[in-house]
Amino acid sequence: MRSVPVVVVFVLGVLCSLGVHYLLCYLQGLSSHHDMVLHKTFSPIPYDGSDKYNNIPAPIILAEKHDLQHSSSNIEALGTISAAIEMKKTGKLDKALKLFEHAFAIAPQNADVLNAYGEFIEETQSDIISADKMYFKALISYPDHGQALVNRQRTALVVEELDRDFLRKIDDKRDKVSRIPESDPALCKAKKESYFQHIYHTVGIEGNSMSLAQTRSIVETRMAVGGKSIAEHNEILGLDLALKYINNTLINRSPGFWYVPSDPSIRRRPHPPHPQPHHPPHGRIHCVAQFRLRTAHAPGTLCGDCALQAGSYSSVY
Repeated sequence: MRSVPVVVVFVLGVLCSLGVHYLLCYLQGLSSHHDMVLHKTFSPIPYDGSDKYNNIPAPIILAEKHDLQHSSSNIEALGTISAAIEMKKTGKLDKALKLFEHAFAIAPQNADVLNAYGEFIEETQSDIISADKMYFKALISYPDHGQALVNRQRTALVVEELDRDFLRKIDDKRDKVSRIPESDPALCKAKKESYFQHIYHTVGIEGNSMSLAQTRSIVETRMAVGGKSIAEHNEILGLDLALKYINNTLINRSPGFWYVPSDPSIRRRPHPPHPQPHHPPHGRIHCVAQFRLRTAHAPGTLCGDCALQAGSYSSVY
């Protein structure tokens, strides 16, 4: 009879230990999943009317907190679109445009936002090309978007006709220019002006500070321009020689073949480039530049060039 209480105590102890073990496991599971949030799948696309999935419940997924930002952006964008549509109905087109731009900025790949923004552009601004672009982006994001498909089918024909008219105008201008004889003085002058502008814009991209008139003067007279560096002069003269060389090779080429010069060093680098070591500026340059700025801006100082030079040093280094 004494063994019965012992067995009961032993069984209760085992049950208590198992209960404590499962409780600890449950608490550990909660602590490891404290960043997981339970929510329904967000679907900004309207229902297409098919009923083949009516018996399937909406899926429940576990998403991290950073994944909710995309859904919250979509929800905010859809709310902004609704407010923009109400503004458009009341005639406040400026506020509606700002709301549409805000919705497009926070959800640029949302098909509903793109479609509504395209409809607004088409109705208020009559910009068929931009509206067609919005519908096209909406279909890229969601190919089965019904309203975007309808809008795209309507605007695609109009945009295609506009493109055809624009290309037809380009062809007409090309044919008109091709009918001008080579000896026409106006054509020769236009070619010359285009040649100077090509050199001017090409060297300007690389940071050349020459104006168009100075570039023309250097190419025509080969005379130096005061206040400009030798490197800038050499850039213009070198590009002029390169263009003349290319034009001569085009004249000397055979029909259907590109002329290749016999010297391989012209068309191909014969040796690898040798990069030079980089020497960083001295560490005291920033302090010296700040001192020169303070000196230049001091009362009674008239050294404007000093201030400009110090500002350039400070901005570069």
